[in-house]
Amino acid sequence: MEEKTRRFLELMEKQNRLVASLQEEQKKPIAGEDPIRVQREEERREKWGQLRAREHTGRRSKTVHRVFPYVNLSE
Repeated sequence: MEEKTRRFLELMEKQNRLVASLQEEQKKPIAGEDPIRVQREEERREKWGQLRAREHTGRRSKTVHRVFPYVNLSE
């Protein structure tokens, strides 16, 4: 193996170890965090690729708000 190739592979291996350690650090539970909720979020990420925005159906208006007043066109 050439010196350049060996050096490149050593550098890549070092970076991979650093990335792996950072990912493990992120997976550590935060104090006060619900472990069941974290597990469900991970399952959603695996299923959808990322977390989708949650719908807030209680805040959605049920009626249409008109910009202009009603005009009867049959007259």
